[in-house]
Amino acid sequence: MARVAVIGGGAAGLVAAIEAARTGAQAVVFEAADRVGKKILATGNGRCNMSNADIMGDDYNRPDFVMEAMNALPPEEVQRFFADAGLLAFEEDEGRIYPYSNKAATVVDVLRMCLDEAGVDVRCGARVASVAPLNPHGADRWSVVLEDGGSETFDAVVVAVGGAPAKGLIPTDVKFVSTHPVLAGLKTDTANIKGLSGIRVRARLYLDVEPEDLRDAWMDVVDPEFEADYTGPETRGEVLFRDYGISGIAAFDMSRFVRPSQMENRSVSENSFKFSQNPFK
Repeated sequence: MARVAVIGGGAAGLVAAIEAARTGAQAVVFEAADRVGKKILATGNGRCNMSNADIMGDDYNRPDFVMEAMNALPPEEVQRFFADAGLLAFEEDEGRIYPYSNKAATVVDVLRMCLDEAGVDVRCGARVASVAPLNPHGADRWSVVLEDGGSETFDAVVVAVGGAPAKGLIPTDVKFVSTHPVLAGLKTDTANIKGLSGIRVRARLYLDVEPEDLRDAWMDVVDPEFEADYTGPETRGEVLFRDYGISGIAAFDMSRFVRPSQMENRSVSENSFKFSQNPFK
């Protein structure tokens, strides 16, 4: 029986382990935290946006790359995976797919049930220090070394730790391109939003600047139907007020136009928020 190590107990790692086990492999998940699926609980503002029914390549910077992945695993296949596991979901506006419970914890519970049914060996509190081929001239098998000094041998290793893996997790003969955050919540001046943390609204965000020069900007959260004279980029959708500023789909989309250390040097109206020194959360 082939042995497969999956490093990382997030959404990608858990599904990889489940599918590996279903094909007959002995799958082992190594998760550094005290339980798997913790980051899933924070997705979709706690609701878990599982997929999107209207994924288009043109929505991304590299359409060909994205569509190659989407064609291999289209949204309907993602929905079928969860439906077969007994999870009911529904489609919201803009194609977003959520569990009927509107709770990310439901998705985590279903994945953990699938892990148990497939016989996946889940090891929490197990931090992997390095991965290395046992045969340097041809990676027939792999050695997975833990921080506590223990090691195990596997026929295949899946590294699913997100965009910033520790140095030792990527073998030197495996090509890896470092990543950086693209979509994020925005830190803002919070004077005008005190007491609103946790409240969601449908709104329009816009930067009142020339798109070519975003060093000085102010951002308004306004009614979606409000018309204003401005020259900068805009986004529409859900805005979630947080203690540090704003989050939600519209804020994530707007974050691609904002730069670290961007500051406000204009007057701020009662419905606009001044950027703090580091706008990224």
